[in-house]
Amino acid sequence: MEENIKQTTSIFNDPFIFLDKYIRPLDDTANPELLCAVKDILDAYEVSDLEVGIDIFGEALIEYFEDYDMVWNGTPDGMATDEWDNELLIIVKDYKNGSADLETTVNRFRNVLGDSKYYKVR
Repeated sequence: MEENIKQTTSIFNDPFIFLDKYIRPLDDTANPELLCAVKDILDAYEVSDLEVGIDIFGEALIEYFEDYDMVWNGTPDGMATDEWDNELLIIVKDYKNGSADLETTVNRFRNVLGDSKYYKVR
């Protein structure tokens, strides 16, 4: 009971305190257009479709990041590896099964698409 009184008192002292709990701004590294584009492509395909065409899916993601992401540095020089395919598929599965939200998914895609360890030098 005393804890509820303390919480109520803090609300009266700062009437906007609830915003921190219930409203979370978008991550600075992901804008709404990018989030929407990635969500649309994720929702358009079943995991089974992506298991056979994850490289094409990855290429589409690269285009979205190039078009919409203001902080992304692009892909390293080289050819994407099988590990790149596997990591993208893991991220897709985590999103599809509900263990990762959209922002986390976009950030994970950004990390894989831009990490040189997932590319073979030509």
